[in-house]
Amino acid sequence: MKIGILTFHWATNYGAILQAYALQSYLEGQGHEVEIVNYKPTSHDLSFLNLLRNPKSWLHLNKYFKKKNKETLLAPFRTQYLHLTKRYSSCEELKEIAFRYEILISGSDQVLNPSFTLYGDRKRPTSVYYLSFASPQTKKIGYAVSFGCNIYPNNAAKYAKMWIKQFDSIGVREKTGLGIVTSLGFTKPAVLVPDPVVLYGKNVFNRLTLPSIEGKPYICVYFLRRELQLPASENYRIIDDVRSPITMEEWISTIACSKTLITNSFHGMVVALLNHVPFVIDIEGGRSKGMNDRFYTLLDCLNLTNRICGEQYSLSELLNIRKIDWEQVDRKLILVQKHGAEYLKTVFDESLAPTNIN
Repeated sequence: MKIGILTFHWATNYGAILQAYALQSYLEGQGHEVEIVNYKPTSHDLSFLNLLRNPKSWLHLNKYFKKKNKETLLAPFRTQYLHLTKRYSSCEELKEIAFRYEILISGSDQVLNPSFTLYGDRKRPTSVYYLSFASPQTKKIGYAVSFGCNIYPNNAAKYAKMWIKQFDSIGVREKTGLGIVTSLGFTKPAVLVPDPVVLYGKNVFNRLTLPSIEGKPYICVYFLRRELQLPASENYRIIDDVRSPITMEEWISTIACSKTLITNSFHGMVVALLNHVPFVIDIEGGRSKGMNDRFYTLLDCLNLTNRICGEQYSLSELLNIRKIDWEQVDRKLILVQKHGAEYLKTVFDESLAPTNIN
């Protein structure tokens, strides 16, 4: 079947790009023809025009140039590995491909987060990731969609309730997503499915050319949005997401070759998990707490919630408790992957069934 994927492949973020590549690769491995629909509103471009339109950003020019540098390092991975369509910038433009695909998939990642629903297109509400532009004949699926919150705010919910009905089926990444889908009025049962990187497993690294990492054993530290006070007397290798960004391949290798990972990144944790690297999760507080369920949902399935700081051990204690029963984890991971594979097979088989004409 011909399948189009809409996701945050354009985000200047390692995990967002990796999950897009993983879902594309998994579906191709099942014999499908797959494209990433290259939708990105112009308001999200790292352009001088957008910089001029937002005077507040002038106070953070240094941050802008650092992000621009990171984007330059990530762009070659998209070009080499993602099967991108031509660029589309609006829901209106996407109507050009309304009939191109038998199946459209929205997800994974936080494609239905309330912020993007409300302000995603030139600071206006947008229904693109609800697949509103597609023809009635196209099967519309949500795969491992994430909301980035535990309760969907009312100002965004009034739009989401209108648009979510367009899905034929929704698989969510977090347990809290099941309740959100119901609260938004989706009448069919939502299903809990794994993130595409988890679904595809270690196969995701097979076609990548990854650099070797030299030097003595180290603890990898990768944090988004904040820094962490680290215990002394350890050899750390810090992946600085903004000040000293690295390529996609270097990011994967630096995590995979470490003796331990300390992170608040979900996909950073998944890279460690698939490479049998012990990890320590320091979860979010404050306004970012809504993103924590992605850790609990997966780690609960793998009996690894004790790797979250404060659940059972402190950061210092977890750094000394590196042993994980990887054979047991892998057995549980196979069950998680099987659940995601069965969900996709079921919705794809339904799309092949003949339509009854009364």
